[in-house]
Amino acid sequence: MKIKNAKLPELRNLTNKEMDFFLYLVRRQDLRGYVYGVHNQAVCKATGMCKQSFYSTLYSLRDKGIISYEKNTEIDYDVVITNNDFSYPGAFHEGYVSLHRQVFHRKSFKKLKANEKYLFFELMKRTRKDTGSFRVGTRNKACDPLLSAFFETLFLSRH
Repeated sequence: MKIKNAKLPELRNLTNKEMDFFLYLVRRQDLRGYVYGVHNQAVCKATGMCKQSFYSTLYSLRDKGIISYEKNTEIDYDVVITNNDFSYPGAFHEGYVSLHRQVFHRKSFKKLKANEKYLFFELMKRTRKDTGSFRVGTRNKACDPLLSAFFETLFLSRH
């Protein structure tokens, strides 16, 4: 459930469906960025997209170089998130945004548009400063006041 910092610029111009599909994959990837047995019905149920949107989004993410995949059956794919490999020594020191944080499981985050999610990831990357102590939605003195105001405004406007 991690996105490498180097991967973030590739997410800049994704559509809402592409971002939701990508995040679905990130939450299920192994250390090498592989997601085995991606089934169209599971993705559609989790993201709210229809069957045709699944295929359109799958092809679009492939064409943009975000993912690659192999087709197992008519409805089952093995997907690789490109440039998101954490299996080699030092990979975690290159920097990443972790989706384990509670903020990424909130309904308000899920309602954000793709460009807002991208901005959120960039802000997380820039404010983390290689520590595990940054927490969103808490009164943490280490947190930049501008960033705190952004998060508060963003989440209050989405309720």
